[in-house]
Amino acid sequence: MAKGAILVGIDVGTTKICTLIGELQEDRRIDVIGIGTSRSEGMRRGSVIDIDATVHAIEESLEKAQRMAGVEIGSAVVGVTGEHIRSQNSQGVIHVNRPNHEIAEEDVARVLDNAQAVPLSPEQEIVHVIPREFKVDGQDGIKSPVGMFGSRLEVEAHVMAGGTTFLQNIRKCLHRTDLIIEDVVVESLATGEAVLHPDEKELGVAVLDIGGGTADLAVFNKGEIAFSSVIPVAGNHVTYDLAVGLHTTQEDAEKIKIGSGCALPEMIDEDEVVSVSDLGSQEVREYPRAILVEIIKPRMQEIFEMAKNHLDRSEYGHLLPAGVVLSGGGSLLCGATELATQVMGLPARVGIPYSVGGFTDNIGSPAYATGVGLLLYAAKHHYFRRAAQPENLWTLWLRRFQAWFHRLRA
Repeated sequence: MAKGAILVGIDVGTTKICTLIGELQEDRRIDVIGIGTSRSEGMRRGSVIDIDATVHAIEESLEKAQRMAGVEIGSAVVGVTGEHIRSQNSQGVIHVNRPNHEIAEEDVARVLDNAQAVPLSPEQEIVHVIPREFKVDGQDGIKSPVGMFGSRLEVEAHVMAGGTTFLQNIRKCLHRTDLIIEDVVVESLATGEAVLHPDEKELGVAVLDIGGGTADLAVFNKGEIAFSSVIPVAGNHVTYDLAVGLHTTQEDAEKIKIGSGCALPEMIDEDEVVSVSDLGSQEVREYPRAILVEIIKPRMQEIFEMAKNHLDRSEYGHLLPAGVVLSGGGSLLCGATELATQVMGLPARVGIPYSVGGFTDNIGSPAYATGVGLLLYAAKHHYFRRAAQPENLWTLWLRRFQAWFHRLRA
C-alpha cells in the first residue's frame, strides 16, 4: 500500500450515517482526514424503510466528509447491521491434489468455498467466511497454510450471512450516490478491529456495540471472531422509555439521556433535578434525576441480560478472561460499564478507537468505533485502489453537481 492511498468507510446505522475518510501513511498508520455524519432518517433497527431518505442521508454524510478531506470519493467499504444478520461456525476439508502436495492460495480458496456450504434460508446470502484456524494432515493451530506440504487441508471458519432483500436495498442506496461498494462488512467485525487489542482477541473477549436500533455482540478467541449475534434492543429503546415516562418528545428525551441519564442509582446525587419540556406545551417541569435511573436501568439491564443469554448459549461464554468491551453511543451512558459487570459477571470497559491518527479529537469516542474499524478493514483487505486522488474543492463540487444532474435526468 503506497503512502497517500485513500480509504473510505461508511457506517450505515439506525441513528446516524457516518462517513470516515482515511489516508495511509508510510508507517502504515491511517490518519483520518475527513468526517461526515448525518441523521439517519430512512433506517429502522438496521433496515432500510425509505430509500430516498436513506440516499439523502448518505449523500449528506459523504459531502461533509469530502469537504473536510478535500478529496472526491470513488468507492467505500460499507458497514451493516440488523436482526437479519445470522452467523455460525463451519468446517471445510479438501484433498491437496497437486503432485508435490505444496499448499497454494487456490487450495485455501477451495477449502473456504467448502466451508461456506452451510444451510441458509432462500432469503439469505453469505457476507463473510472468516478462517479461524487451519489443519494440515491433522496438525491444528495453523494460521496460514500456504507453502506448507500436506495431503489434507481443513479449516474452521466463522460464516456470517445477511438478508438478501436488506443487502439489495443498501446496495441500491449506495449505487444511487455513484459509489462503488468495495465490500459490505458486518459492523460487529469492524468494531472489533477498532477497539480490541490483539492480546484481548487471543485470550477471549466479547464486544457489545450498543447502537440506536440494535446491539451487536461478537466474541473473539484465539485471535479471530468465533461467535456473533444481534440483539434487537438498544439505545433508541432507552430514549423511547424516557419520552413516555417523562411525557416529552423523543428529541428532548435523547438530550436528557445523553446529558443526565444514568443506569445506576448509587452514581447520582439524590438532590439532583432535571428540567423537562412537557409534550404539547411550553411548560417546563423539574424531575428528580433518580427518576431517570428508574426508567433507564431496567432497559439497560435487559440489554445486558440478553447479551449474557446469547453468550451462555454459545460455546464461548466461559472463555472470556478479557471480559466485555462496550462500544457504540450506548456505552457512554453513565453507569453502563458498572451495570454490565453486575449483570454479565464479566469485567467491562468502554472501547475507544485507538489505532488511527489524524482528527482523533473528533473521533475519539466509541460512537465512531465502527467507522474507524471499517477503515482498518479496508486497509487490511487493500480496498483503496479505486479511490480518487485529492482534488481541489471546485472540482469536487463540479463532480457532485454532475452526478446530481445525471440522476435527475435518469
